[in-house]
Parts: sequence; structure tokens; C-alpha cells
Amino acid sequence: MKIRCMKTMRRFAGMIALGCLLSSGSALAYTTTTENGSAADAVMAALPYGYLSASAETVVDSASATEDMQAAKNQVEEEERQAREAAAAAAAAAAAQARINQLVNGSVTPHSISKSSSLAADSVIKNNFKKLGNYRLSFYCPCATCNGRSDAKTKIGTKMAEGRTIAVDSRVIPLGSRVYIDGYGVFIAEDTGGAIKGNRIDVCVANHSRAYQFGIDYADVYLIG
Repeated sequence: MKIRCMKTMRRFAGMIALGCLLSSGSALAYTTTTENGSAADAVMAALPYGYLSASAETVVDSASATEDMQAAKNQVEEEERQAREAAAAAAAAAAAQARINQLVNGSVTPHSISKSSSLAADSVIKNNFKKLGNYRLSFYCPCATCNGRSDAKTKIGTKMAEGRTIAVDSRVIPLGSRVYIDGYGVFIAEDTGGAIKGNRIDVCVANHSRAYQFGIDYADVYLIG
């Protein structure tokens, strides 16, 4: 009898409501309302009313429990998604702050320079430092031809060094400032020059042949501090 009852329940699995009524005699009549709104009547052999009523309640309770379990699962998944997003955002913020600290406080040591896409200004630079504009870049070296004497020092008294020294218009970029040149990296404004006015920067390289090799270039410039 239980199997027959469950088959009948599955036959009307799309029901929205189930009403159970005892008919006259020993049979039990019930009506189901399906999803499309049609009604279906059936008469089953004599079954105790309490048995069928309990079976119907079990089906309804089971469906409700399934919905509750799905809702709980969805909530857990949503909380896990939010936790992952928060962790990713925190990691990105920490990485950005580390990058800022390195740009502002990291050492700027002399090194051989070259223009590289790996040194292109990234989002940390663009979002956190002032863009001064697009500058005309020229290149010079510590030789007598470029400076009038081979032992010349920079305007602030340091030894000229490729990978660190640039000459600027101090009215635009204060001497001692850190500057990021898109494609070249971080430099320090240590020098000035008679022809270096406005949006122009003279980048120090090791020798005259390298200065000729670089020629003239244009790049976006950011003031680090």
C-alpha cells in the first residue's frame, strides 16, 4: 500500500497543494492541483485516513526541508565567495602598498639602463603618483663634451651615474625628487642643464657612445616624491 501511495504522489509531482478528504464508505477521495492549474481526482482502496494524511505531510515536510537545505547551501557559498573576494582585495592592497613603499623608499642604485616594456608605468604608479606630462628625453654622459670637464659633479654635488642621475628644470621638478620615467624606471633629479627647460629631461648614461645610441625619446613622467 505504501508503494502504491508513493507512485500516486510521483504521478502528481508537480502539485502545488494536496487536499485529503474521506469519502463515504471505505474509499478515500482526494484532489490534487497541478502546476498548469488542472485538477485530477482519484479514488484509492481503503486506507486509513491518518496514514495518507501522514504520508502527504511527510512529502510536504521533505520538500520544505530540501528547500531549507538548498537555501543554507546557497548562503554558505555566497559567504565563501565574499570571503574569497575580500581576501583577494586585501592581498592586492598589500601588494600595491609594498610597491608604493619600494618606489618611495627603495634605493636607486646606478645600473645600465634600457627602455623596456617591463618598466612601463603600472596601475600603482598611475593611480598614486602625479603625472607631470609627456617629456622629451635626451641623453648625456659625464664626459668633457657634455659637461665642459670630465670630473664634473651634478648640481647637488653627487657623482653622475647611469641609472640614477637625470638633469631637470628645477622650476618644474625640484632637485632631489624621485621621478618615474615610463619605460625606463626610477631616477633622481640630481642635475640641471642650460638647455633643459620645461618638459625636458636629460638622462645620464655611462659614455658618449651610449648617449648617441639612445638619441631622443619621449615618455610619460611621474613625480614619485
